[in-house]
Amino acid sequence: MPEIFGTLIVLAVIAVLAVLAWRSAWKSRKKGGCSGDCASCGCCPGCAPKKDTK
Repeated sequence: MPEIFGTLIVLAVIAVLAVLAWRSAWKSRKKGGCSGDCASCGCCPGCAPKKDTK
């Protein structure tokens, strides 16, 4: 019986971490932060095309 409690605690911690990661991504998206999809974004410095300085 005690091993069930350990498993439940681990699952609860993983669920909390997953919810926090999702919440962070959602807030970043709502703020207009970089989504990592550079093909459709092009607005943040990380996604902007590099200028050729010849």
